[in-house]
Amino acid sequence: MVNDRGQFMKITAQHWPKKILLWLTAAVLTLGGLFFWMRQDQTYPELPQEEIARLASPAICMLAIHWDDGRFAIGMGFVASAQGRIAVSRHSVAEAKRVFAVCNAHFAPVEGIHKHPDQDLALLNTTIAGVAPLPLSRRDPEKLTGKKIYVVRSRDHIHAPVVAGQILGFDDRQQKLALLMYKPLYGGNSGAPVLLGNGEVIGVISNVWTIPGKPSIYFAAPVRDFYGIPDHALPP
Repeated sequence: MVNDRGQFMKITAQHWPKKILLWLTAAVLTLGGLFFWMRQDQTYPELPQEEIARLASPAICMLAIHWDDGRFAIGMGFVASAQGRIAVSRHSVAEAKRVFAVCNAHFAPVEGIHKHPDQDLALLNTTIAGVAPLPLSRRDPEKLTGKKIYVVRSRDHIHAPVVAGQILGFDDRQQKLALLMYKPLYGGNSGAPVLLGNGEVIGVISNVWTIPGKPSIYFAAPVRDFYGIPDHALPP
C-alpha cells in the first residue's frame, strides 16, 4: 500500500506541469480573446472629414420653433429614422406651440413631440420621406474616450459645416459625453449630431461649459438613450 501510494504521488507529480501549462494556455487564450473583442468593439475604419460632411449633411434639419408667448427660434436636428422621425435636444423644443422642419428641401410641420423623461433628447414626428436617416451607434459611449468625433453644424455655417474634435470622457453626473472641439460651435447648434469617424451618430449636442481663457467643453446626450423614449419607433 505504501509503495502504491508513493507510485501514485510520483505519477501525479509528473502530470502537474502539464496541468499548469494547460491552465496557463487557457487563461492566455481567454484574456487574448477578451482583449481582441474589446479592441474590435472600439475600432472601426475612419472616413475623411469631407466624406463625413457629404454623408451627413442631407439628413440635417433646420427647425422653426414657435411658443405661445410669441417667441420664435431657429433650431436644428437630424433625420433618425426612415419614418421621418427627427432627433433633437429636448430643451430646444420644450413647451413649443408649433414646430416646422426643413430637411434637405423637404418641408413639414411637426405632428408630435416625444420627450425623454430624464435626458436632453426628443423625437419629432413628421411626414418627411425620402431622406436617408443617419445611423445611430450601438457602441458604449463610456468606452470611447479619446476617439475623434465630428459635429455637423447648422446649415448657415457654409464654410465649415463639420467641426472635428475628440471625446474627453463620460460625465457620470450628467450622463453625457464630454467633448473638446477644435473650433467653437457657437449658439444654435443644440441638436446637432455628433458622429464617430465611421459615420455613426454617438450623441446629440446638448450644452456647453465655458471658462474665460480656456477651451469650452461641450456635452452630448448619448443616442442610446433615444430607446428610453416611449413609442420611439426607432430601428431596434
